[in-house]
Amino acid sequence: QIVVRRQVVDYLAPMLFGEAYTVTMRTSRIKPSSLVMEYAIFVDGMVRVTGETVIVSLTHDGTARQPWSSDAILRMIERDGAKAVGFD
Repeated sequence: QIVVRRQVVDYLAPMLFGEAYTVTMRTSRIKPSSLVMEYAIFVDGMVRVTGETVIVSLTHDGTARQPWSSDAILRMIERDGAKAVGFD
């Protein structure tokens, strides 16, 4: 299971009906069984919203944390430039 542990959103300017939005996101940090994703929403190149979500990987029954696969870790590091934390 993958669950949202925490989510924070900062609305920096009004979001108006009928505008064209560009949404960006990336994994900024990855830990053995959790990760942090960052978001931004732009209108005409100006940031209107920023956000951050902590996602946790759990076992199927939800009773314990489940480590990410090494393939998933490498993909997030390569694709998003995620910083690996706590893998010592």
